[in-house]
Amino acid sequence: NRYAIMGEDFPREKVVQFEFTSPEYSSIVFDPIKKVYYRFVNLPLTEDQIDSPQRNKYFKPFSIIIADTDFKKIGEVKLHYGRYYPYMFFLTQEGLHIARYDEYEKNEEKLVFGILKLQRNL
Repeated sequence: NRYAIMGEDFPREKVVQFEFTSPEYSSIVFDPIKKVYYRFVNLPLTEDQIDSPQRNKYFKPFSIIIADTDFKKIGEVKLHYGRYYPYMFFLTQEGLHIARYDEYEKNEEKLVFGILKLQRNL
C-alpha cells in the first residue's frame, strides 16, 4: 500500500495523514439572487482525530466562507462534521441547499437537503 506522488514513493498511512491534516479549498459558487459568493473549505483534522475510532473516514469538517462581489469576506459558517455532504448542493431563492448525509445514511432512498439562509447581523 504505497503511493507514488511526483516521482516519490510514500506509505499509504503518510498520504492519508497528510490528506486529513491539511485544509482544502473547494468550490466557489456565485449566488446571483443574494449577490454573494460561497467558498467551500474542508478543514483539517488533528492527528488525535485521525486516530480516533469515531473518525468518519469520508468527511473532514468544513466551512463555507461568504464573500461579497468584491470577494471581501462577510461571513463564515462551520457545518457539522459528517452531517452535511459539501459536494452535493444547489441554489434557489430560499438559499444554498446542502445534502444531509446523516439523513441519507438512515434511508438511502431519500435525499434530504438543509438550507443555508443568509441573515444580516446588525
